[in-house]
Amino acid sequence: MPTVTRHASSRKRWERGKRGGFLGQPVTGQPTRSAVVLLQSLAVQLGEITERMVPVEVLGEQLSALRLCEASAVARVQSSLSSVGQLFSIAVFPAEQGQLEVVDGFKRLRAARALGWSELRAHALAVDPAGAKVALPLDAIASRWVRYYWPLFASKEFLPQMNGEADAKQHRLGFARELQALLDACARGGGLPRYVVQERNGTLPAETDRLRRHLLTRLRSVIRQGPATYAGGSLERGRLFEHDEHELRLSGDLWRELVLMGHWIQDAIVLRWAELTSRLAQGEVTVGRVVTQLVLDAEPLRDTDDARELYAALPDLRCVWTGEPLTRKALAVDHVLPFSLWRSNDLWNLLPAHAAVNASKSDRLPGHRFLLDRRRAVVGYWELARELRPERFEREAEGLAGVARPSLDALFGAMVEAVEVTALQRGAERWAP
Repeated sequence: MPTVTRHASSRKRWERGKRGGFLGQPVTGQPTRSAVVLLQSLAVQLGEITERMVPVEVLGEQLSALRLCEASAVARVQSSLSSVGQLFSIAVFPAEQGQLEVVDGFKRLRAARALGWSELRAHALAVDPAGAKVALPLDAIASRWVRYYWPLFASKEFLPQMNGEADAKQHRLGFARELQALLDACARGGGLPRYVVQERNGTLPAETDRLRRHLLTRLRSVIRQGPATYAGGSLERGRLFEHDEHELRLSGDLWRELVLMGHWIQDAIVLRWAELTSRLAQGEVTVGRVVTQLVLDAEPLRDTDDARELYAALPDLRCVWTGEPLTRKALAVDHVLPFSLWRSNDLWNLLPAHAAVNASKSDRLPGHRFLLDRRRAVVGYWELARELRPERFEREAEGLAGVARPSLDALFGAMVEAVEVTALQRGAERWAP
């Protein structure tokens, strides 16, 4: 997943904004899942968030067309604001005549207006969306390359990726040796799915982790010397990317278009990649066979073992949804956002529940009012998870909240929003015991 940082070219505008007296300090983080990923992620830069109360009357909604703001969703947010207050600041950027345009938080703004609130907590961006640079860590890109190329290299049928490979039946990509070494090390340990679990949990064997780091270093070099340098070189606007040793940067408007069209672009690339591989194999491998390899999902289904181990060791274990005492035999690990709707085995999404309650909930989302009522229990388990699995929990929490080192209040607000957006977009059934 990409992260977003403030680009150096925005320094002058950043300084001008600081003199104006209202700029959020940048923080690192990951863009979230909606069509406004770009705009939402522009609030995610290097440093710490500085928030302040802002008059509702100066907040504009020019970008609201990019978000789903149906009346029913606004009503749910209004209920949340009434009962627990504002958990998550809205993101804005300075516009003309002292106006602030909202980038993320339209439902919160409309709900606040409906409640007659005069102020909302907000953090500001250094630049407007068009002038921003979105920065993707090269390690994150390299890790995604590993997931794509791994099945191609592991295939029983040789799948050439360069001219001349078909005859020699040997990969010659710039990172082929390093990737093959990692595959060989994981061949008897569960392959790619197990590697993904261990990488996420920070439990890779020392030698495997050394090979992983060596591969990522090589991939960063290949990416910088290849697509990062030459992509778009023949276009009138010039090259698409800027880069250094650790980041690849692209313009905010391009990132927004990639986000909006991402599903179609990904499908087109996979098909084109499969067609090219079949041609390099001189027709010995079908396009369909290559597509099958490229779309393999490396995310293990319902991988809850680590969470189960964590919760089973607690002396006073209770069901997160009912508060009833739990025995090890009755313990189930529930996905707050069902795996079928939100393919996440992150610790914040895995909570202890009674097996019967978990079966009753099944693939339904917790009801809005009910989830708010269970906030203390949810956050209590998060506190334990953060204490016992600090690196993993922080990394995964940042992915949901979109900020570095999010408070548990901010994380809960992000989870509530994720539940509501998922319910709205997927029409998922709600549940309460």
